[in-house]
Amino acid sequence: MRRRSQGAAVAALNAFTADHSADARDGLGLVAPDQALQKLATAVDDDDLHVPRLFVLDSLVKLASRQGDLQAYGPELDKLLGGLARGAGVPQEDVAGAVATTRRALGSVSRLKRAGSTRRPWPVFAAQAAGALRLTKAETEKPLCNDAEVVLKGAREAAGVTVAFHTDATPGDLRHFCDPMGWHKRSAFQHEMKPWDGPGAVDIRRQNGWRRDLYETVELSPAKTLVTPLRFTYALQDEADPRWVHLDYVLLAETEDIAVDEGSLDVRLVTSGKHKGRTRVTAKKAILFTDPMLQDWTTVACDTFWTDTVIAAALGGAADEATPPISEGATMADAEADRDKLDKVIEKATKSAQESVATYAKLAQEAATRLGGDGPTDAGTWLQLTAKTYAQAAGDTAKAWTTCNEVLQILASQTGPPPPSDQSGSSPPS
Repeated sequence: MRRRSQGAAVAALNAFTADHSADARDGLGLVAPDQALQKLATAVDDDDLHVPRLFVLDSLVKLASRQGDLQAYGPELDKLLGGLARGAGVPQEDVAGAVATTRRALGSVSRLKRAGSTRRPWPVFAAQAAGALRLTKAETEKPLCNDAEVVLKGAREAAGVTVAFHTDATPGDLRHFCDPMGWHKRSAFQHEMKPWDGPGAVDIRRQNGWRRDLYETVELSPAKTLVTPLRFTYALQDEADPRWVHLDYVLLAETEDIAVDEGSLDVRLVTSGKHKGRTRVTAKKAILFTDPMLQDWTTVACDTFWTDTVIAAALGGAADEATPPISEGATMADAEADRDKLDKVIEKATKSAQESVATYAKLAQEAATRLGGDGPTDAGTWLQLTAKTYAQAAGDTAKAWTTCNEVLQILASQTGPPPPSDQSGSSPPS
């Protein structure tokens, strides 16, 4: 119960500054931000925090990013930050300095919005607060939840939610992340799955996997619980030491709250590129709420149960632990660096192509001049011109091959091996 109460406090902070009306917040039974901060601060001080501290810090960064100013939150916020610093092993005499540094980091996040910056808030915060709060590598490179995509489902537009990161944990270590039967052991929002009792319910066991119809119960707030019938298909490549583990799910029947709910979780060994030997974790979801309160809270998945579940996986929580331990186990894929590399390669290729076009134009003009002149064409000059053209073509071909290889290497570093194909359904889809 304490874990659910603390999850509701985090949800309250996120809902307060999301695109969410005051009436809707009241309908969800969420407390005011200062009360939420006080509840979390008390839990930290009592060494009774049952959600990852990274989940709490994520909510503080969202609060700073969305509201733009945290001056109104004085004692409650300082108490929470002080407790988090002490919990990380910061000596008591250094706690005040750690709180001040973390406050400044949150202030930097607040200024991003006022300045109209497109920089991501978490990396800005983590770069300044990592030392003060003794953040681990897994925490500083927290998985980022993207809910800005629109997914068309027939004539309806669902929200697309995606998280992807790399970790040093093996796919076998993370099999619990893909197994919904154990989500309630780590989540502040998930209840234990129950069998769906509708007509034609499926419960099929396969070699290294199963397909099952279940009720998923997600407690978003004290006044809002979602009960959703879903068909889950769970598979892993090998029970003892899998190279991949996969889950997909689809809505069995619309509810009064949800019209679309489907997606997949995938953990997969990377066999090439800079992340070779590590594990890529990908979580994708398409969801459309019919409940007006949840439609009004456009970032609800990234603010609550989706990020909560992914953070637990990124930190490497054991199957029976409510709060995953602080560890170095997971690092976020350096997507920004890869995009920069790709941009530079494409820019170089574009410039090379433009130079080639100019060279060919010059050679063609020279050839036309010689062919169109009144005097006879000199064989030696014509041979020289032909050699120039051939050399240019050969050089351009080599450049194109090099560029192609560079692009393939960058893309290979972002993806693992393709999933195996199995018409039986026991293997993950492409």
